[in-house]
Amino acid sequence: MKNMENDVYVIGGKKRAHWLRYVIIALCIAAGIALWLAQGRPKRSTQPTQELNAIEVLPENAMSPKFDGQYDFSEFLKWVSANIKYPKGLESIEAKVVVAFVITQEGDMADIEIVSQPEQKAFGQQVVSLLKTCPKWAPARLADGTATNMRYTLPVKFKTPQ
Repeated sequence: MKNMENDVYVIGGKKRAHWLRYVIIALCIAAGIALWLAQGRPKRSTQPTQELNAIEVLPENAMSPKFDGQYDFSEFLKWVSANIKYPKGLESIEAKVVVAFVITQEGDMADIEIVSQPEQKAFGQQVVSLLKTCPKWAPARLADGTATNMRYTLPVKFKTPQ
């Protein structure tokens, strides 16, 4: 026979819904995850950033930038070819580096960035350091004569002498 001394019976009591307990636990977990994700987001900077608005294609009747104040882009390419040097120890490797840069309204070369480069980062560094020594340009001008920023993308190939 059962020991009836420890059994408690509630007359008129309703069975509790066990599913309610699981819903409350799930809501607490979801709230915790939401708080955790909100704290992990990077905060937006309140400092203004400088943005160089540049055109990539000149409109009709506009004037392209002039290398060294007077020469067209082909002279710039000759200058790059004449002044680019192989990184030390990598003379036997052929490589291609693609860089992008902006000729500013003031005629300076700015915003130099490597778009693609080989595994050996020295090739990209060599191109960037050369472009930093570039002579001043005459800026691009729109049809109304207003100076404007002009963006270029330049592939530079390193070829071994044959």
